[in-house]
This record gives sequence, C-alpha cells and structure tokens, in this order.
Amino acid sequence: MIVDQAATKAGLPELGMFAMMIFILHGFYGFPLTAWVLNKECNRLLKDYRNGITSPLFVKNKNDGNKDEKPTLIDKIPSKYKTPTYYLTTLAVWAVVCNIIFAYTNINVAVVQVVVGIILGHFGLIDKAPMNKADSANILTLALFASFMSSFQFATPAMLGKLAVQIFTLMTIATIAIVICSVPLGRLFGYSKWLSIAVGLNCFLGFPFNYALTNEAVNGSAKNDDEKNYLLEIIMPKMIIAGIVAVSIVSAVIAGIIVEIIF
Repeated sequence: MIVDQAATKAGLPELGMFAMMIFILHGFYGFPLTAWVLNKECNRLLKDYRNGITSPLFVKNKNDGNKDEKPTLIDKIPSKYKTPTYYLTTLAVWAVVCNIIFAYTNINVAVVQVVVGIILGHFGLIDKAPMNKADSANILTLALFASFMSSFQFATPAMLGKLAVQIFTLMTIATIAIVICSVPLGRLFGYSKWLSIAVGLNCFLGFPFNYALTNEAVNGSAKNDDEKNYLLEIIMPKMIIAGIVAVSIVSAVIAGIIVEIIF
C-alpha cells in the first residue's frame, strides 16, 4: 500500500502495480516452502522427543492462575459502552492523531501508525484487536484488496508478463538470501537450520498465514496431544512474533523510508 500510493501520487502507476503483484505472488514462494521446512522441523523435534530428548527451546507454558494482569486504563471503561461504534470511533480518533503527527514530521503515515499502535497497546490506551471487536475486520480487508486492484487499471498483458518475470527473479534471489542469512543467525539463538529458515520465511507470510501453516505442520506430524503441544510450544510463538516483526513493523518502516528515496 505504501509503495502503491507513493507511485500513483508520483504519476508512476506501473510501479504501484509492480508492488501489488509482489504482494499477490509472494505466496507462491512462501507458502509451500514454509510448509516443507516446518514439516522437516516437526519431524526432527519429534524424533528426539520420542527418544526422550527434549529441545532446550521447549519452555512449558505454566498458567497457575495466581497472577492477574493489572487492569489498564481502557479496561476501566464499562463493557456496556464498548459497542462497534465505540471501537470504530476510538480508531478514528487515533487515526487523526497519526495524521497530525505525519503533517508535522513528514514521517510516512504507515510508520507513524505502527509506532503509535505499539505505544497505545503497551500503555493500555487501546483495546486488542479493535477491528475484530467492531465486527469490521473482514470488510476492511475487502476494502484494502479493492484499493490494491486500482493499480491494475493501467495493465496490459505484455506489461503483466514482463513484471511477472522480474518478480519471480527477485523472489528467487530473496528466498536464497533469506536462507543464507537465517541459518547462521539462527544458530546464535540455538535454532536448527529448519527452524531458522521457517522464521526467516515470515518475510513472505505474516499472520494468519504463519499460524495456519504451523498448525497444519504440527497436526500432520504429531500422533497425540502431548506431541502436538510440545511442537506448538516450541514453534508457534517464534513464528507469530517473526511475522509481527517482519511484516507489521520492519516492512512498514523500510517501505516508508524507501518510498521517500525512490519518489
């Protein structure tokens, strides 16, 4: 979206279309490769687990129920007032704040939104998943996809074919780079090569795709609930956090910086 909007504003809609095609086609690389790597990691972990060897990455989630989370400011608002209108209004107010910050700093508004969202969530000034609670997440997704497609109004078959070749070339290079960088970095944290690659491939995924792929790999490998829980405790948190860092934070920040340089 960041690149598409900047390209359209600069009178270069074909570059916006290039970004949208990457968004659409990156799953052809990320999904099957991540599924294969996760299956490899699940089988590796289970082979040791069935021989009585527990991974040092396994930390059992202990919920003793004795530690209650401290209520935040937003929790003090009575639930009877928390209607879909309340959630949407809250988001609208903070969106205005983000636009004001953007106007004074000229920092890309998407970057501002990410940073403000993190701060608000940390200090309990906004509810978790407000769009879901407002029953509006799906319609927002539909609107976002509709906005993506606007770039294709200038497309011709020849242009799409040329861009597809460029994209698959770039995605192949990116995949190789992810593997080369992920494996040695993962070793620093005690990750296997398969888990390292899976975490790195979140650049192509993000939530909920990483969640679904992890569940499928675990369910296909585990023979009972103990094995399933063991695999989920090790793999799922890393995949979810990797998706948040790679897609929700880093990509938005980098894109915000890059568009200022390109356009």
